[in-house]
Amino acid sequence: MNTVLRTVLARFDDARYADAARALFGLPPGEPGTTLTRRREAAAKAAGQDVDHFRKRVEPKLVDRLTWMLWQDSEQFRALPAAAPRLIPVRERTPLPADVFAWELTEHEDQLSRVWAGIYALRADLLTLDRMIAMGQERAQMRCQADTAAWRYGLLLAAIARYRDAYPPGAFGALADTSSEDLVAMAGWVPSLTSAAVDALTIAGEQHPERDDFVSAVSAATDLDSAWFRPWLDQTTTHEESR
Repeated sequence: MNTVLRTVLARFDDARYADAARALFGLPPGEPGTTLTRRREAAAKAAGQDVDHFRKRVEPKLVDRLTWMLWQDSEQFRALPAAAPRLIPVRERTPLPADVFAWELTEHEDQLSRVWAGIYALRADLLTLDRMIAMGQERAQMRCQADTAAWRYGLLLAAIARYRDAYPPGAFGALADTSSEDLVAMAGWVPSLTSAAVDALTIAGEQHPERDDFVSAVSAATDLDSAWFRPWLDQTTTHEESR
């Protein structure tokens, strides 16, 4: 729950009071482990108001807003189209029985795990790119990270395609009713691409699993390059203008 709260506070959607909300719950510009009184003082300072006014007028609204955001987060979690394989600690190796059904189950979890590994890998690189854009890092660095995110995207699309080939809709499979778009969306926001562009990324991900080879192959497709990278550059411009 602490991780969820930190995540929601990091994305608090009222820019006027975002720092105040974080300080109220012990995140920077506040300090963890302090009393409510100290955290309230830090929050009031971040909001540019005196403590009494903040406590009576602003704090209740921030708590209500945070409550609503946490509820939204829980609703979105319940609405997820699929769930990652459940992991449990394994202390000792248990040999797989010489049984066809056991082999089939293992093969399915193998491919399913590779899809989810791709989702989390893409999510990590999208988060890194978002952070770089927000920090206003050099465009060349952000372009390099966008290349990496495109590579992760292509690898994920290829993993999903392999899973679909092995476990098509209507067959045995945990993702039978989940679209590729929904699976990608679970990693984070990506630019809207045409079907032809998605196919090109899928093929590149299948044929070029190494990053540099993938980037070289994708860079040769001018339209795809623009469709993928232009939205990131537009975000960069927006952040620079807001400073």
